[in-house]
Amino acid sequence: IVFQKAGRNETNISEEDWLELHKLMEKELSSFFRTLAQLAQEFKMSQQEIRLCFLLKLGFTNTAIAHILHLSKSAISHSQSRLYKKITGNKENASKMRLFIENL
Repeated sequence: IVFQKAGRNETNISEEDWLELHKLMEKELSSFFRTLAQLAQEFKMSQQEIRLCFLLKLGFTNTAIAHILHLSKSAISHSQSRLYKKITGNKENASKMRLFIENL
């Protein structure tokens, strides 16, 4: 619920909140979590990129993700595009990154 509030810019996310989300995703979305962990290691993903993937998987909008990560909406879109290219080697595309994560 804290992430929903942060997505509406009503609160900040603590490191404890991120750790709790990490544990929850590892338990409830174990296949996604394992695949993301492999990608993170292989492509040397930053903590910010991993968090972006968590939030995409949970279905947050770019606007909500921007509030949660304290970035602009355009920065979120650019981050998705860069991460998609980093992982797939294909042309940068934010919407394809969202689909890629949703399908993991």
